[in-house]
Amino acid sequence: MASKNKKAASFFIFDAVIAAVIFFVSVSLILTSIGSSPEVQSIRVYGEDLIQYYMTTPIGAVIDESITNMTLNGTIDDPSNTLLEQIMIFYYYDEDSSNSKFISIVSDVKIPPKFSFNISITNTTTTEVIYSRQDNYDDYTSFTKVRRLGMARLKDGTLYGPLIVTVSMWY
Repeated sequence: MASKNKKAASFFIFDAVIAAVIFFVSVSLILTSIGSSPEVQSIRVYGEDLIQYYMTTPIGAVIDESITNMTLNGTIDDPSNTLLEQIMIFYYYDEDSSNSKFISIVSDVKIPPKFSFNISITNTTTTEVIYSRQDNYDDYTSFTKVRRLGMARLKDGTLYGPLIVTVSMWY
């Protein structure tokens, strides 16, 4: 009878050792995966995020001294406009240098330096690139375009648009 109890005890100990090994391997896998960096987001995700950021973020939410100065000196009339509305307002009034500076400030911090991108506006007859960061189209490995319709309220209260705003991104 003692031999039977020893066999039962040895099977129990063997099962406990296997369970402990599985537990420690699982815990070690979880702990090593916590320290690893996430996968790089796809270029399409960056393009979608940037256009969504333009469409939903009011100018007043951007904390930057240059944006504050543009608001104080009257270059930007309404800080409650979204970034996309302000881009379109600058485009309407042919304020290319203000638009380029504005887009650079609000975009460059959102997109990693390894990505190149440009923003263009299409009206009924033409498409015009209004901002470009590194315009090297020759050697890219990935490319995407994200388009949205945009409208803006001008200083006199009239609506401008709809226009097609395109964010092209590549690396």
